Amino acid sequence: MQQHLLNHLHLPGSIFGQHSVLQQLSADVDADGDEDAVYLSPWAVGLAALLLLINGLFSVYLCLGLHKTLGTAAIRCTIQLTILGYILVPIFSYDRWWLVLLYAGFMITIAAAEAVSRPSAVYQGMLVHTLGVVGGAATGVICYAMLLIIRVQPWWHAQYFIPTLGMILGNCISGVSVGLSSVMEELTTGKGRIELLLALGATRMEATRETMQRCLVLALTPVLNQMSVMGVVSIPGMMTGQILGGTVPSQAARYQIMIMFLIAATTCIAVVGSVYLAVLNILDRQHRLCSEKILPRAAAGSGVEHWIQGQTVRGFKFVSKGARRIIGRIRVSYGQRERLSTVFRGTGLARRFKQNRSNRHQGDEYDELGSVTSQLHDVIIGASDDESQSLVYGASGALSDNDADGQSFTDASERFRPGSSTGSVSDFGTKSPSQL
Repeated sequence: MQQHLLNHLHLPGSIFGQHSVLQQLSADVDADGDEDAVYLSPWAVGLAALLLLINGLFSVYLCLGLHKTLGTAAIRCTIQLTILGYILVPIFSYDRWWLVLLYAGFMITIAAAEAVSRPSAVYQGMLVHTLGVVGGAATGVICYAMLLIIRVQPWWHAQYFIPTLGMILGNCISGVSVGLSSVMEELTTGKGRIELLLALGATRMEATRETMQRCLVLALTPVLNQMSVMGVVSIPGMMTGQILGGTVPSQAARYQIMIMFLIAATTCIAVVGSVYLAVLNILDRQHRLCSEKILPRAAAGSGVEHWIQGQTVRGFKFVSKGARRIIGRIRVSYGQRERLSTVFRGTGLARRFKQNRSNRHQGDEYDELGSVTSQLHDVIIGASDDESQSLVYGASGALSDNDADGQSFTDASERFRPGSSTGSVSDFGTKSPSQL
């Protein structure tokens, strides 16, 4: 078909003209290839799943105990990929930038959660650090690829952006997981050597240099091995999918080469960043190894599903606690409002409440005045005439000044009782009772 089209095309002399015509030719060939692609029905997928019975039979016969895990993994794979296919349909159809970037952020978050769920030991903040490193590396590399290599318009075109990002993240999380697992193990088992180097005056980077080198080599080796044997031992998955979809094999090979270079760059950046952040977090600025920051992973399990489950339970508890607090405050405020509305219902009831309160206050004053009068009567009966006159005069003056100085009537009676230590009745004037 290419030869047939070339025989009927007259290519312009300029290089840019030839490039544009070749791009149009590649698009026509890809369109014809899509029409020739074989439709795969759900029954065909079911027939492929029957091959897993071989694995299950071997597991049962050899007592490997993997048949349940195999069944769970097959069911999860089928459900997850089916849901992914139906999710990508509207994203590819609408092709809006915010929708593509939102799904890309979701992919990066899940990839970071999966990477930190595999190490046997963790530290506080590992998820945030891994999310930042993986997100930064993947974002930078995918933008470089879309703007300078593929040069698709618009640059966030979902058909190119999402599959490329998926290939990058799928291989990147493996390297990050290996790097984190190895560095946490090295800092746990080899802390004696690191503390010895720190005691001899080495900085935290000098004391952990060999540790980080071993971890980085171990994490980056799978990517290098994959690049070395690709095209000789195996045909990579992306190239196989494009060939099965009808793409020209030469064009599929170029896409696969580009993807491998993007994977290698992203993996290197993410692994180096995650390992360095782990070392800088566990060894503080005073160049001390803080072993207490290394926390063993809970025995509940690992994987992104356990992380999602834990975050869901934690969020549910937080929301429930907040809801209970809000409901309690509403009940308290509603109860206070009901009591206030019952007491102050109508202006007449409020006025009557104030009047009753004033009457009770006056009655208390009258009762106190009667008590003081009776006490004075008892004192006067037992005193002489001169003392009685002085006592009556002093008590009258004290009662008249009670509102000004704030003294109670009981204190006044105690003050003018004969024989009191506060003063004598002879200290007051000698006015007769008739003058009072």
